[in-house]
Amino acid sequence: MNGYDVFALFYDASIERVYRPSRERVAETLRPDVGPSVLIPACGTGQDFAPLRTRLGGGSARLVGVDFSAGMLRRARKRVDREGWQNVTLVEADARTVDAEKLGPPFDHVVCSLALSVVPDWQRVVEHTFDQLRPGGQFTIFDVHADRRVAQTLCTEWIARADLSRKPWEPLENLSTRFTLDWQPGSPHLHGGRPFIATGFKRS
Repeated sequence: MNGYDVFALFYDASIERVYRPSRERVAETLRPDVGPSVLIPACGTGQDFAPLRTRLGGGSARLVGVDFSAGMLRRARKRVDREGWQNVTLVEADARTVDAEKLGPPFDHVVCSLALSVVPDWQRVVEHTFDQLRPGGQFTIFDVHADRRVAQTLCTEWIARADLSRKPWEPLENLSTRFTLDWQPGSPHLHGGRPFIATGFKRS
């Protein structure tokens, strides 16, 4: 993940403006009545933290961000410290195998934003983090899928070391109940593919 340590230096400037509206829509899909705790695998620089905190009750929420890149987590820590958030915990670990004891009690929500098109062994990430949900918890994926390839697809895959041909909603659909897949506004010429939000719930 050394490449993402370098990418962290310009990650926010390069994509935050493009994806901020989608991150806000992701937060809007979370049901606050499910609960106030959320696990964010491959949390990057923490761009999801602010909208998730707002949606889940601000200071009463519990956010745990996991990332394998020390560079990304340094940026995330600066964001957390700047905002004075006391309820955000950052864990440097592999989301495929992170020890549940490091994460704390089971979560009400898991949110994977722009992660599953990038991380290796992404199916295992879905399975392992789904295990961290409590019964009745909500799992949400926001990512981009390219069913046709344009120049921006290749550019996005090269810069982010991503694979936009993946369909990460499929394992979630198999694991969960009340599954939904919603395609979001966007253009392959901007995002490299079609943005989507997929949601499912862990059986009670």
